Amino acid sequence: MITLVLLFSPDPWDGPLSLHEMIDLPNKSLLSFVPDYKIHLIAPNAMSQEDFDKLHTSLREVLLYIKHTKDKKVLHKILSTDTRFKTVDRTAAFTIRAVTGTGLHFEQKSEVVDMCQAVDEMIEDGIMECIQNLMDSMSWTINQSMDALKIPEEKRAGLKEKIACNCNAT
Repeated sequence: MITLVLLFSPDPWDGPLSLHEMIDLPNKSLLSFVPDYKIHLIAPNAMSQEDFDKLHTSLREVLLYIKHTKDKKVLHKILSTDTRFKTVDRTAAFTIRAVTGTGLHFEQKSEVVDMCQAVDEMIEDGIMECIQNLMDSMSWTINQSMDALKIPEEKRAGLKEKIACNCNAT
């Protein structure tokens, strides 16, 4: 019997890795009568780049994304440089979204997802929501809100257009 555990968390594994480690007996000599089944653990946090390179399915992208979920700079670098994240299959993208709790946006019917684009759209939605909240709660103009958030000039026109579309839709 082989027990394989796949950890869908960026955190290190803190559980037992064998049956003996799970059993708390006052007399440890009794453990010799109990078979010790080992757990084979796949934990993104403990994987090296070489380990990821051995994976040839979308599980690689899922585990790599999970590993770097807490380090946004590294995650962004990976998403923008690793070409395999340009065409992640839809099931893997759903898994990433569900496991990480990230509000990724992508077409539900598409067969593949560009994860970098999905993350950029999620970030843009967050920025638009912040702008709208400042406008609503502070009675600021869109320009005042963008100034407060230090939105670069080259991004303002696109955001203004999208915010205007959202306002017209409600």
